[in-house]
Amino acid sequence: MQTECLKSFGLVLLVSVFGFGIPACTNAVENDAVPTTDSAAVALPESVEVSSKSDLEPLFTAIGDRRFVLLGESTHGTHEYYDWRDRISRRLMRDEGFRFIAVEGDWPSIAPLNQYVKHRTPEDVDLLSLLRALERWPEWMWANQEFAALLEWMREHNATLPEADRIGVYGLDMQNPQASLDAVVQWFEQNDPDTLAAVNERYRSVHGVPNGFRRYAQSLAQGMPRLQDDFVQVAEWLREHHDQNPHDPKLFSAKMNALAVVSAETQHHAMVHREHSSWNVRARFMDKAFRKLAERYSKNSRGIVWAHNTHVGDASATEMVNRGEVNIGQLLRQEFGHEQIFILGFATAQGTVQAGRSWGAPMQTMTVIPPREGSLEAALQELDLEQVLLLFDSEREQPEWNEPMIHRAIGVVYNPPHEAYVMTVPAQRYNALFYIHETRALTPLD
Repeated sequence: MQTECLKSFGLVLLVSVFGFGIPACTNAVENDAVPTTDSAAVALPESVEVSSKSDLEPLFTAIGDRRFVLLGESTHGTHEYYDWRDRISRRLMRDEGFRFIAVEGDWPSIAPLNQYVKHRTPEDVDLLSLLRALERWPEWMWANQEFAALLEWMREHNATLPEADRIGVYGLDMQNPQASLDAVVQWFEQNDPDTLAAVNERYRSVHGVPNGFRRYAQSLAQGMPRLQDDFVQVAEWLREHHDQNPHDPKLFSAKMNALAVVSAETQHHAMVHREHSSWNVRARFMDKAFRKLAERYSKNSRGIVWAHNTHVGDASATEMVNRGEVNIGQLLRQEFGHEQIFILGFATAQGTVQAGRSWGAPMQTMTVIPPREGSLEAALQELDLEQVLLLFDSEREQPEWNEPMIHRAIGVVYNPPHEAYVMTVPAQRYNALFYIHETRALTPLD
């Protein structure tokens, strides 16, 4: 699309919310491979103020009264994804009654940040020290300036609210079971010392043992019996405590950590036996954690998810379904109905990203290589727009967006030219897609 065309529309709505059409600019797209669709496309200037009724207003109209909003990302290290998710989340929490954000971070790692935004930490504890304490790789996912800005805003916003109404931030993941286990033991030490010895006995093979869960997996491979029932028993004890005192936030957190330990044991068993269900164990824990958060806030509470497209974009509309894999986006749609879930995916064509060359490798800023021919990103690149929001309308036929195409997925490991692409039906995987042509890497704390 030509610059003059953008100017003629004042960088606001280019089309109606549920009808595609860029009247003066249609001929500027000359590549027949570029989809034309009945979806909406909105051009977004870099300086847009999301809290005002401007370019993102069609997105909030489309969200309407849906209960849960899932915000994706196609990488784990892109500034614009964090920035736009921040803006969208602030609007939802401030004006639309959303009560919490659940991120693709480990439950025990994010818990201190929730304490901070809710004014439950000592006055001498500052946010930067809490973020720098996130040492488990990939630490840059949450220890960055973009996420810090959202947390500071949440804390400031909460200062204006009664304690019972304060918004929170939580981790959905269970990838740090050792920390979850330690948190469970600590709770019993402080609150139920009579049961502590029994807890330690059931956690005997992993508690206080360096790389305990890794060694547990090795023992399983050598034929040692599973300790699943032991881990479940600890979780059951905490459930009984929680039933008696359901409003205690520390007890609720301990219960969730115990459930994370149970899921981690199941996942390690699945990996040792090379079962495809290891992915699903993680997906189902994320789903369970989110549902329990929603229940804790209130029967009809509204919540937000921040996670990778591979987690929030409905797996049943991707090649994942062929492997029997599910994700939180699919599970929430199945449990609450499509009409209660809004999924926004993100995509980019080029720029820079924070990632590691291999698992556990140091973070570095890398160049995002051009997308593959025939991909969703390549098609959107041909539109020659800096930022485009596509709104998929389930009430109208959209054949171009209901055909499978490959869709790039960059994780915490990025080693171009080797890249991952997921076969995707965009209009079924997402309710909307936010494409940003060129993006830059997340900003480190230092």
